[in-house]
Amino acid sequence: MMRALLLMLAACSHPAPVPVTPLVAPLAAVAQVASLGPSTGYAPRASLVLGPGGSLYGTTWKGGNGCGTVYRLDGTAITVVHAFAALDTSGRNADGCRPVAPVSFNSSGRLYVVAREGGTGGNPIRPAPGAIISMTPAGDQVELEHAFTGGADGASPAGALVWSGEIAYGATPQGVYRFDAGAISYVTALAAPGPRNTYGSPTIDRDGNLVTWAAYGGANNAGGIVVIQPDTGAARTLYDFPAYTFAGNTDNAPLQSPIVTSDGAVWLTSEFGGTNGTGMVIKLERTATVVHEGGPWIATATPTTPRFSSMDGALPLGTLVELGDWIYGTTYYGGANGVGSIFRIGHDGRGYQALYSFGAGDGMCYPASGLTIGSDGALYGTTFLCGATGGGSIYRLEP
Repeated sequence: MMRALLLMLAACSHPAPVPVTPLVAPLAAVAQVASLGPSTGYAPRASLVLGPGGSLYGTTWKGGNGCGTVYRLDGTAITVVHAFAALDTSGRNADGCRPVAPVSFNSSGRLYVVAREGGTGGNPIRPAPGAIISMTPAGDQVELEHAFTGGADGASPAGALVWSGEIAYGATPQGVYRFDAGAISYVTALAAPGPRNTYGSPTIDRDGNLVTWAAYGGANNAGGIVVIQPDTGAARTLYDFPAYTFAGNTDNAPLQSPIVTSDGAVWLTSEFGGTNGTGMVIKLERTATVVHEGGPWIATATPTTPRFSSMDGALPLGTLVELGDWIYGTTYYGGANGVGSIFRIGHDGRGYQALYSFGAGDGMCYPASGLTIGSDGALYGTTFLCGATGGGSIYRLEP
């Protein structure tokens, strides 16, 4: 089954953290800031976003009325900005459901959310396939900007809008689209035999091209990285992900997006691939270079080694972030306790460091999103599970 249909992750499919002594000492100070739960929304799949007023904004996949929430973090206080309406019996509502993408802000500071389900469009005998809504940063003046139909405008959007002036770009499994005043038109659709089924959001490189990635198709049927000329829609495959063998848990939906760093390079993680099948970190400068491969996967627990272990992390699902001389990221599994880690690597692709392992008494596990720079210069992230109610948490890393 396609990973796009495997978002129904449940706590029962994830082993509890194993209380073992970390095999390496943490290299970074990480502290839990807040726990997520039914009242705030829980199970966050997307990175936090720094808003116009210095607050951090996030989305949750569950909670609220059952369709997730948009929330704001100020210090340690969480405020629900918007709770998506419950779906009716046909799987529809006025504002979308279960966002797995970060929020975004246009040039006037209005907040936009892309929801993967819900909305008012689509075949009436099937659940609605997603929506784009906008609101003020305080959650007022909510407007339905676009209801996906599953037709020419695609369906099941999993990435945020990326703004270029008054126009934005996004992606569905069908390809990369242009969003202009609520209208959706495809820059290009990705189809076999090339890489297809796009995830996350595209990014705009130093030449003005759109860079995206797809999880299937391509030379090795493992997806690849595609560069798209936004005016013509011309697309070329920059890199075909290598074929991989992996015997671990694959019930995840990778939603990471490429980033452009200060030197103009594009960076991306791949959930799978590499010698051990546990993921890769890739740097693009005209061509693609794999700068790190995940370590060996240990699928069974022993008295000294937890299940799902890989000391330098395994299965990076989150978007990377640049801070100073380093590129920071997270892995969903691996680390000393098997439930995720934080890493960094130098701009030159060297010096990979496993900074922190979740799950050794910190009450946090399985980071499905990447890190974000807060207004205080620290890095903030979320975990998909654990926390006080098991619905995830928000943490802070002091570089």
